[in-house]
Amino acid sequence: MNQRSPHVLVLTGTGKTGRRTVSALRQRGIEPRLGSRRNDPAFDWHQPQTWGPALEGIDTVFVAIPDEHIEVEEFIDHATRCGVRKLVGLAGRRQHLLPKAPSSLLAAHVKASGLPWTMLEANNFNENFSEGIYRDEVLEGTIYATVGDTPEPFIALEDLGEVAAAVLSQPGHEGITYELSGPEAISFAQVAQILQSEIGSPVTYVDVDPQTYHAAVLAAGESEELADFLNDMYEVMRKGLISDVADGVGRVLDREAVTFADWARRAAKSGAWKQ
Repeated sequence: MNQRSPHVLVLTGTGKTGRRTVSALRQRGIEPRLGSRRNDPAFDWHQPQTWGPALEGIDTVFVAIPDEHIEVEEFIDHATRCGVRKLVGLAGRRQHLLPKAPSSLLAAHVKASGLPWTMLEANNFNENFSEGIYRDEVLEGTIYATVGDTPEPFIALEDLGEVAAAVLSQPGHEGITYELSGPEAISFAQVAQILQSEIGSPVTYVDVDPQTYHAAVLAAGESEELADFLNDMYEVMRKGLISDVADGVGRVLDREAVTFADWARRAAKSGAWKQ
């Protein structure tokens, strides 16, 4: 008898990571439930009364959170009472180096849940340059960060989504933390060169000292908490603590991850930087 497909809830199911995970699950013949305020039943991290209906009939949950502090431990306790039998969590790579970061707390709670778990720890996303925090800077021609010339093996969300779908739908990944990255580490200056080539307009990288960057984040109306987190994250990157290429994509998917250049070429063709 064939094992039945899991009943999967993908939290942040309409976000950057969630959309790719949902698409990859559907390619595997699994129709997941999307954890989203716009879905029916709706799911809202800040409204615990929505958790029960979203978890009804679910046995596997992809736990991804926005970049803010969320009551993850309370949610996991609720999920356990609702009959969930497996958790797959998403965090930034080596988030233990940022113990106050939301995803670091998520990882700790997932591992302490008492349920079978798998953690995915990913480098920064290629899509940060096409639909995330750097997109406007790319379009304006200058990317700002505080990482110097330290390289980063950015990962394509296509790869992350496929890894997540594999782990959510197959046994054998329990108790494992997979570190996920692209196949090569490149500097922000190299990122700018690649994007300039694909977009056809000038893109440069400007390195900013941490104090100036922190002040700029606050001046943009963001919180002190976010400004502190970004500076701490950039410090980890600047020190090269997540610069090495990880093997998680290959271990799970038995193929190499997509290069940044190949991703940028496809993104440009799809109109990612059209205004």
